Amino acid sequence: MIRLGIFALLCACSAGAQETLGLSADPALIGINKSGADRQAVTELGLAVSLAFDATTWIEVGVSTPPVQAASLLIKKGHYRLELLQLVLIAKDSKGRLLDLTAKRAKGASLRSLAQEAGVDYDGVYVRAGRLAVEVDRRLKENARVRADISRPGEEPPSPPRKRRKR
Repeated sequence: MIRLGIFALLCACSAGAQETLGLSADPALIGINKSGADRQAVTELGLAVSLAFDATTWIEVGVSTPPVQAASLLIKKGHYRLELLQLVLIAKDSKGRLLDLTAKRAKGASLRSLAQEAGVDYDGVYVRAGRLAVEVDRRLKENARVRADISRPGEEPPSPPRKRRKR
């Protein structure tokens, strides 16, 4: 009888543990904020800037949070698109930390002086950042188009334009 009671108690404990650690993990365990504050911190420009670089680049420049959140936060703090792209490129080329550069930038340092201090060719960074800015703009337009298609439920999405044949 005592064995049956102990068995029932142990079964109840393991069943209770499986409630939050089973196939569907508790959102707090995987770092998802239930309040949605993390989702509010993300901006469309932050998403586009984060996608301009690969994951390795973000790790190299010392970004430990999700890149989209880091980029969105820097944009909310007042960094412009081209400026942020240049800062990431300077940090990557100099093997420095992005947050160190943004701190110096907040104190009034120019982008050129930051690049010279890091031993990076500023003119080359400016040209590469300009190319990336075009890519960021393209992504922003693409995201706006997708968002417009999603916002009209029940309607069929517009078909892509047909290419005309040359005669």
